[in-house]
Amino acid sequence: LLLQNLARATRRLAAGTAGDLKGGLVTGLMCAPIVDSLVKRVDAAGAGAMDVVPIENRFLGASVTTAGLIAGRDIIEQTKSRTPSLRGPLYVPERSLRDGSFIDDVTLREVEEELKAPVIPLDLPGDIVPPKPDA
Repeated sequence: LLLQNLARATRRLAAGTAGDLKGGLVTGLMCAPIVDSLVKRVDAAGAGAMDVVPIENRFLGASVTTAGLIAGRDIIEQTKSRTPSLRGPLYVPERSLRDGSFIDDVTLREVEEELKAPVIPLDLPGDIVPPKPDA
């Protein structure tokens, strides 16, 4: 599913529908190289300046590398110093949220307040590239 999503995003980039994408894509360590390939395509297409923000899972332990189990506190601690350089919102995996909170009960709003930046849930990383609008 992730690879299909990234392939679709790549086609959208080639069609020139991306616009000006900015911000950071939060992901777990396992998928960081795959998400980085999308970010490189965004940059190569001249569609914006995105950054991959891989998060080490300190809440459950470093052996947990999936994006769906990222803790809010881990996001805050590992991105706070980077937020100004992201030039846009921080996109987090929607799968890491349940009823607006991360696995450690930190809310999406608390992350936004701590980082002083918008935090937007995405189903999959490729969803950052919008579909071509209907004419």
